[in-house]
Amino acid sequence: MDFFDAYEELYSAVERFVDEHSKVPSSVSVSPVLFRWLLEMKKEAVSLHFEDATSSNSFNTRFGAIPIVIDEMLSPYDIVVD
Repeated sequence: MDFFDAYEELYSAVERFVDEHSKVPSSVSVSPVLFRWLLEMKKEAVSLHFEDATSSNSFNTRFGAIPIVIDEMLSPYDIVVD
């Protein structure tokens, strides 16, 4: 994979889930590697004042905050929306 935008992939996965199921997902599962990357990006956004300091265990979407679950069986690029 040449390019992977984790935020875009997460938003797209949540959007697809809502379109298909007409409800907000209860959680988003990601690998430990992807979770660490998201955590680092969130820290940077907070330090640059792009975001408020919120829980690192949730992903903010237009549907509200969705809990993030770490699944060690997933590859760094897998995102599972439940």
